[in-house]
Amino acid sequence: MDLDNLKDKAKDAISDNRDKVEEKANDVADSKLGDKADKAKEGVKKGLDSLDK
Repeated sequence: MDLDNLKDKAKDAISDNRDKVEEKANDVADSKLGDKADKAKEGVKKGLDSLDK
């Protein structure tokens, strides 16, 4: 199994669907974390931003 190839495919899939991924992650953060949701949302955004590099 070529892990680098798999990693690239996963990165491309998330980048291609970034808006949906971020929206769903934010929905989950809001529903599960309450007042700590903003910190989780920032983490999601940073993680997605790191994939764009």
